[in-house]
This record gives sequence, C-alpha cells and structure tokens, in this order.
Amino acid sequence: MTPDPPAPPPPDAGRQRVDAQARRSAIVEALWRVAVRDGLEAVSARSVAAEAGSSLGAVTRVFTTQDELHAAALRRAVVVVRQRVADVPATGDPRSDALAQLAQVVPLEDAGRPEAAVCYAYLARSATATASPALRRAADAVDSGLRGLCHRVAGALAPAGLSFAERTRRAAELHALVEGLAFGLVTFPHRRSAGAAQALLRGRLEQLTRP
Repeated sequence: MTPDPPAPPPPDAGRQRVDAQARRSAIVEALWRVAVRDGLEAVSARSVAAEAGSSLGAVTRVFTTQDELHAAALRRAVVVVRQRVADVPATGDPRSDALAQLAQVVPLEDAGRPEAAVCYAYLARSATATASPALRRAADAVDSGLRGLCHRVAGALAPAGLSFAERTRRAAELHALVEGLAFGLVTFPHRRSAGAAQALLRGRLEQLTRP
C-alpha cells in the first residue's frame, strides 16, 4: 500500500513565519533604541516592550530569557555592519573603497559612536564568567566578521606575488589597528581624534599596496 503523502502546511504558515520574524526584528530594534539612548543597563524586557509599543508578554513569548534577547541584539550588530560594508559603493579607487568599508567599523563620525559603545558593552559582557553561551557565540561572530573584513581589504590591496604568510601578517596588523582605533574613539572620544584615526588608516592602507 502506498503511504499517504504528507499533509500540506496550512495556507497561512508562511505568513505566520514572516509575522514572527517581523515581531522578533521589531523587538531587537527596540532594544537597540533603548540601549543607544539610555545605556545597556537600562535594557530589560519591560523597557524594550514599552519602546516597541508591545506588551511584556509579547516580548517574553518571543524571547523567553534575557540571555536570548541580548544574544539576538548582538547578532543584529553583525548583520547590520555586514550590510553597511556591502552597501559601500565602488569608486574604482581600491584604497578609498577600503577606507569607506573600514569606516563602517571605526566610528569616525560622532553619530556612530553610541551604537558602537553598545556593541563594546556587549563584548565586555560576553567575556564575563556569567555570560551565556549564546552571547559568547555572538561575540565570536563579531570578531570573525571584523577579521574577515580586514583579510579581504588586505588581500585586495596586496601587490602581486606577495606570499600568503605576508598577506596573513598584514591582515592581522590591520585587524589590530582597526580594533584599537575603534575602541579608542568609543571609549576616549575626548582624547582621540577622528581625523588622526582616519590618517592612520589611510597610511596603513597605502602601506598594504607596497611589496
């Protein structure tokens, strides 16, 4: 006897998945607005629900724990930065393009620093003994994304014939520079100059084109 074929999904199953994802995204975006405006310590299921215009129950049904909510927020940062880098228009000048891509990570403009500060606060939290595995995985994704960007930039600017070992070394140096500049601009904005940071990046990118 031929078994009956599986029942098709309900007609509205696709819509339900889309609606669930939209609710999830709206909650995460609300969290970021609270964190950027009031600081990460102000984030709670209740404050996020108020910001999103939702009930507390609506938030806790989507994110059953605070750990899930915070991990989703940090994963959102990875997605947003990756998209911003991808959206940088090509100008035909590899160094200018590379600088524009790195500027999506190094907050050269004042407007980008509050969001970057929240990201660093999450990274610091992920390093604590009580951090959830999900938050640590999200932090690892932040690091992997930046490392990958620096490797792509260094590879694109490397002269022909440069050894793999030298390309890798240069990418690691660029990674360290970008991390340091970003951290300094976020943590010590009164002691760091965006112009100086940009000049350092320009200088490093120029060096990457040399044999």
